[in-house]
Amino acid sequence: KSRVRPASTSLPEAPRNLECRTELWPMQATLSRLILGIALASLGWAEEPVIRVIDAKSKSAGPVELAHRKPADAQWYPAYVGTRGEVKDQFKTGPNTVAALEFFIGGRVAVVPGSEIEIVTDHSIANKTSLKRVLLKSGGLWMKSSKLKEPLEIQTNGGVMGIKGTEFTVEAVGEHTTLSVLEGSIEVSDQQRQLLGYAEPGDVYQLQPDAPPQVKKVDVELLRKHVHSEYDMVRLEIESYTE
Repeated sequence: KSRVRPASTSLPEAPRNLECRTELWPMQATLSRLILGIALASLGWAEEPVIRVIDAKSKSAGPVELAHRKPADAQWYPAYVGTRGEVKDQFKTGPNTVAALEFFIGGRVAVVPGSEIEIVTDHSIANKTSLKRVLLKSGGLWMKSSKLKEPLEIQTNGGVMGIKGTEFTVEAVGEHTTLSVLEGSIEVSDQQRQLLGYAEPGDVYQLQPDAPPQVKKVDVELLRKHVHSEYDMVRLEIESYTE
């Protein structure tokens, strides 16, 4: 008798074959992307990777759904442990998938189900510096970092958060953003880069465009318990981060 294997709830290291879910990852398109990446790298035109997938799990019995898209792609492709993202790349999680990613400049981030992020950068020719930004288009993330090698910001429709060595969560729902700080300090600005304040441990900022922030203080340990519950499946990957 034939046996039906249960759906995996953890992310594989790499695809076992090219027959499964071919509608999501056509072989020709995948090979084209690989060839193009090699060609650009040989010419010195390729962006350096800024982030990589270190884990992803399903919160249900269904499959893991983590997708990756480059600027030139018209569709999303499955992402796996080890998948790297460059500037302008995007990642998104399915309705039951939580993922953990690591920045090459320092820090790790966990992403809740139903999230979409994009990596962008601002270059300063005069100062010979670059600023990396994570656009959180929807969903939520939990980030832990120590000393970053380069400046990093998190941006939502509600505002911009400058990151140093800290631990925090951000949730974005439409025009509303909620920032909660567990450790360190975060510089909070509006979309026009006007400083709104500095979020300290226990601070919860409610942000939305063209409105002053609403700030309340909560117990850090209660906040941490909530975060651990929300991100339990990839908690170890985030908490084990060291510089």
